[in-house]
Amino acid sequence: MGYEKNLRQLVNLTLRFASDYRGDYKNGKSFTVQEVIDSLNEAMLDLAIATGVLKSVSLIIPEADTAIYTLPANCLRPLQLKLNGLQGTLLLPRQISQYDYERDPTSDSGDPVTFYRDKGLAYNQIGFIPIPATAGSQAATTSAGLMRRISDGTNDLTYDANRALRRVTGRPVEYGGDGRVIRGLASNEGNITVHYVRNPARITKHSETPDPEFPVWIHKDLKYGAARYLLRGSKVPIHSLKGQVATAKWQTLKFRLMERSEDTGPMKAAVPV
Repeated sequence: MGYEKNLRQLVNLTLRFASDYRGDYKNGKSFTVQEVIDSLNEAMLDLAIATGVLKSVSLIIPEADTAIYTLPANCLRPLQLKLNGLQGTLLLPRQISQYDYERDPTSDSGDPVTFYRDKGLAYNQIGFIPIPATAGSQAATTSAGLMRRISDGTNDLTYDANRALRRVTGRPVEYGGDGRVIRGLASNEGNITVHYVRNPARITKHSETPDPEFPVWIHKDLKYGAARYLLRGSKVPIHSLKGQVATAKWQTLKFRLMERSEDTGPMKAAVPV
C-alpha cells in the first residue's frame, strides 16, 4: 500500500491500535468511526500547531486610515510580516501595553512599523502602528508571469512600467494570454506580506488523504495522535496502557517532523486576503 493512507485506512489502523477493530471501516465496541475521524483531524491540527510544518503566505491590502485587519482564515499563527513585499520592511511585534507604558502614540498615520495582537482584538485580527496612511495595491494576484499591456476589457490603460502599479480604475486586472492583459501581475507596493503557519485541510470522506503538505511518511503514525484523544480518560486497563504508548510515539513523531522540516515549508504565491 505504500506510505500514503486514506481516511478509511487511517480509521482501520487507529481502531486496530486501540484493540477495537470490528471490520473494515466499521464502528468498534468502544469507539465509532466518526469519533475516530474527529480524533484524526484533531491529531493533525495538533501536529500543525506543534511543528509549524504547514506554512503559507498571503497579502493584507491596507486601506487608508484603517488600523485593524483580518488574518487569513486558515492562519494558526503569523511568523513574519513585511511591508512592500519580500524585500520590504520587516514589521516587528509589539503590545499595545508597551505603547501605553512608554507613552508612545498609537494614532499616528504613515507606513506601518509594528503590529499588535492584543488590546481587545479577536483571535483572527491584527493591528498596525502607525495606522496605514495610504491604500495598498489592489493589482496583486500571483507572482507568475510578466506584464505586457493592461486592458480594462475594452481599452488599453496607460501605465508607467518603471513604477509599481497601484490601483486600476474600473474592472480588476484579470488573467489572460492574448497579450492585452498581464499574466499574473504581482505588485506588492503598500501591501503587507504575511508568512504564517496554517491549519491542515480537514478530511471527512473515506477516500481522502491527509493534507498533501504533510509528508506521507507520517501517515501511518497518525493513529497514535488519534488514539491519544480516543483513549484518554478510559477506565479500560488496556486503553490506559495503549494511551501511554500512543503519547510517547506521538511525541517522537513531532520531534522527527520538526527536525526534518526545520526552516522549510511551502511558499505560496501571495494572494490578497
